[in-house]
Amino acid sequence: MALRAISTEQMKQKQRDEVSQLVGEVSPEQKQEVQLAKQEMLRQFWSQAPDEDVPF
Repeated sequence: MALRAISTEQMKQKQRDEVSQLVGEVSPEQKQEVQLAKQEMLRQFWSQAPDEDVPF
């Protein structure tokens, strides 16, 4: 049985669609809260990395 080839973009879109279905409607305020939390987590993660590994 051969697996159908799928592009990275198709996979990302499928994941976005699944998340949208699971989450439902999200207010702009909730989106901003999630975005700020994500940025803070990334800051904390990269603050622990050696300087040569930081991508920005």
